[in-house]
Amino acid sequence: MFVSCSVQFRQLDMLNQIREANTDPLEGIAWNMDWNGDSYTLYAATEGDQTLFGGYGDKLLGFDGFDLTNVIGFLPNDDIGRIEIEGDDLLYFVNDRLVVRHVCQSWETQQQTDGGLKFTRSCVDDSRQQGDRRVYQNEFEINPAGELSRLRFLLHPDYPTMTMTPIENPS
Repeated sequence: MFVSCSVQFRQLDMLNQIREANTDPLEGIAWNMDWNGDSYTLYAATEGDQTLFGGYGDKLLGFDGFDLTNVIGFLPNDDIGRIEIEGDDLLYFVNDRLVVRHVCQSWETQQQTDGGLKFTRSCVDDSRQQGDRRVYQNEFEINPAGELSRLRFLLHPDYPTMTMTPIENPS
């Protein structure tokens, strides 16, 4: 017996409808994401306490204010990624199956010379052999005007971190 499942995201549907209308009311909220050798244009939207970045097709990233929580449309085989926070640790799930737990430090804030702020959380994949442990940092920056200006997060433990920056004049 085959069972199928369909997932619908109102926010992603809204972003796709705007894109199909050939208008750009999203100018100013477009972001460039560089990840795993590819670049993507994503558009920011808010839903409750989440900030969502959606793009063409079924691509969606969800943030809870500090942490990446959802990865949809980027992983192979249409896998859906989810990251849960347990204390300071990050639990990486793929299709609701726990893949790995990363041991992380608390977020640290650093004042930048231009008056902006940089938030950094250092993490380590403690599940690997001692010499093969991956250490990385999730980061986001706030410019002096109080606007989010850069994101750098790990989407999945088997891939490099992604970097997102706002697009000044999207085309």
